[in-house]
Amino acid sequence: MSDVSYSASFRSKKSRQPGLNTDLQRLFNNDPQMRKYRFSLRGAPKDFLRSLVNALDNNTNLVELCVEDDSIPMDAAVSIGSCLRNNRGLRILRVRGCRLSNNAAVAIFEGFQSNDCLQELYLEGNSIQTAGAIALALSLESNRSLRILHIRNNPISNQGLDAIA
Repeated sequence: MSDVSYSASFRSKKSRQPGLNTDLQRLFNNDPQMRKYRFSLRGAPKDFLRSLVNALDNNTNLVELCVEDDSIPMDAAVSIGSCLRNNRGLRILRVRGCRLSNNAAVAIFEGFQSNDCLQELYLEGNSIQTAGAIALALSLESNRSLRILHIRNNPISNQGLDAIA
């Protein structure tokens, strides 16, 4: 089976339809060919991320998810955390340049804590500080599947870095 990568961008009106609906439908249907999905939140409809997370809840075929370029609201972070708690297929999660706050990071880490599949977590270029790093460290205590963690370009203090180490 070849790894096909799909991506969505909302930067132009042309990219908002119909590929978006097709991608979500494929995720809802657990399409075995849809293994990687990358998207930019910039200009995305407010309900897109919630719909995406709902589609991923029981998807076992998507292996890699990359979210980039814009802020993730708290309710969407809670949804991502819920998705991580339930999803048994996702191996790589990239949340880059999304200005992820401490509270949003904690919501994601709470789901990550009970996930036994995620192997790589990339959180570069967010706004995670010491409290978020400490929450991550607590999640890592019970998570045994994570092998790679990237947290560079976050304003984490030495205390937060020590907690993770």
